[in-house]
Amino acid sequence: MGSFYRAHDFAGTTVLDPFMGGGTTLGEGRRLGCRVVGSDVNPVAWFLVRRSLDQLDDDALDQAFSGVEAAIAKPIGALYNAICSECDSPGTIQGVSWVKQIDCRACGEPVDLNLDQVVMRSFDQKKLPNLVDCPACGHLFRHKRIDRKLACPECEHRVVPNEKRCMNTDYRCPCGHQEMIIGERRKLARPLAHRMGAITVWCESCGREAAERRLFGAVPALMSR
Repeated sequence: MGSFYRAHDFAGTTVLDPFMGGGTTLGEGRRLGCRVVGSDVNPVAWFLVRRSLDQLDDDALDQAFSGVEAAIAKPIGALYNAICSECDSPGTIQGVSWVKQIDCRACGEPVDLNLDQVVMRSFDQKKLPNLVDCPACGHLFRHKRIDRKLACPECEHRVVPNEKRCMNTDYRCPCGHQEMIIGERRKLARPLAHRMGAITVWCESCGREAAERRLFGAVPALMSR
């Protein structure tokens, strides 16, 4: 074990990987100063590894990236234009959450397959608290605590956001029915549908929009494979 932490000199060492695949062995060998030789029957693997190990001209690469940004940044950005619901200023869509759905076999209504009511967990509670989805009215609100019962500011329904609604393998419908999503008892004829759950907008005037909204309805055209 001690040899792992000692300094080593691999100058003059050659590493051969005749089935290199993604080139992990060759890349690690290069980092250690070895001469590396690799081959693969897959021409795509050969091409990708060859390109990843080539010497790069940093200045030329930066210029290429700048050229791509200048050509497509504005046209692509225009596809994500939005209006802030707080101040009516121009904004940009930063994120969209999607929820898979399954039809309840008891009542026929679509059921969200989210395990809890936390749409987005925060990495920094001081800057941006967790985003929570009210199961009763669909109102989205932010709160630092997701492990205790909170009251929805819109309908006052109380919910513990991170409390699991059901097991990972099951769905639970508001009508009270619960069963497995897949298995012998339920063989799905098609992929599950999705619905758009929430849109987060960055406002140029007031920052991230506080009033993210929930959007109802499945989107049949967007199917998982």
